[in-house]
Amino acid sequence: MPNIDSLIVSLLYLMTRHSQAPKAALQQAIADHMQVLATHPDCDSSILQDAGERLSRYWRQEARIHEQGLDEDTQYSKRDKAMSVH
Repeated sequence: MPNIDSLIVSLLYLMTRHSQAPKAALQQAIADHMQVLATHPDCDSSILQDAGERLSRYWRQEARIHEQGLDEDTQYSKRDKAMSVH
């Protein structure tokens, strides 16, 4: 398992890359890294654990939306219906 600092740096890198060129593969990688953060043995912050868990679900859902093509401008109403994260 990567050390927690490397994990956070990787997350920042992946999110920066995603902002430059959104791709479902990047969204999935972000989701995976968020899940690792949530369960990392050196993460003793319940706030970070909770955020990692919730954001992992969010990014997985974003990846599914992207893969289905629901993220295009003409499809926003479908995307909004599919985005329930709670």
